[in-house]
Amino acid sequence: MKKDAITRNETEPSRFYAFLAETFPEFHLLPNDAERRRLLKYMRRSVFIGNPWFYIYVFGFLALTLAIVRLFQKPIVALLLRIGVPPLVGLIALIVLMIFGYYGGMSALFQFKMRRVLRRRLQELGVAVCVKCGYDCRQLQEPRCPECGRVFDAELLGRQ
Repeated sequence: MKKDAITRNETEPSRFYAFLAETFPEFHLLPNDAERRRLLKYMRRSVFIGNPWFYIYVFGFLALTLAIVRLFQKPIVALLLRIGVPPLVGLIALIVLMIFGYYGGMSALFQFKMRRVLRRRLQELGVAVCVKCGYDCRQLQEPRCPECGRVFDAELLGRQ
């Protein structure tokens, strides 16, 4: 295990840290372990706990799931009986499929926000990284990302 890994205890990295390190390669550009810890706390607060859209999404999904099951309960049960599947099994399968859809939508929605928070924090620390695409711009001579063309603060190149 890496020496500077953020851990839950001495031997096991936290799942959130492992997720960030795997999903966002620019997470390793943070200068030290203390800065990674600060960013983790900030992300939890700003992206999830302190973000009203997170709660709207969660409760909206629950309401939508209940409404769909309630509205389409009779046609779904009739279809399940016609094909020989017990109704309870079919309704449970439908709810499980909706939950997988929810997690897919949630991860796509909030990964965008987490990526933006991480890249902005890197720029605040003086690491030249493109906020739009995540390209490591530390070795560039001009303040323009070669991957996406976004112009960034030329002062970042001087801080390296």
